[in-house]
Amino acid sequence: MFTVSSSSNVYTQGIYSISEINQFNATVKLVNPNIPTSLSIVDSNGNQKFYNRFDAQTEVVNIGPINNADMIAIVGKGELAITFTKD
Repeated sequence: MFTVSSSSNVYTQGIYSISEINQFNATVKLVNPNIPTSLSIVDSNGNQKFYNRFDAQTEVVNIGPINNADMIAIVGKGELAITFTKD
């Protein structure tokens, strides 16, 4: 389960179901240097709407709008800091 607030949380490898009623936006940053980690977002119809492999710790990526019933998959041994903002 994914909990959204207007702060940042750190996530590790896993699949996270979105159960927020309202759409929100987020940015993602790799926490661990030199530990590549990938993030993918799949919508409720099974369509991949976002994919990125995070290699650099300084890279901050806007992952765009996230909706109810989307799924976020994180693959790799690194940790990703996800910062949420509600619309």
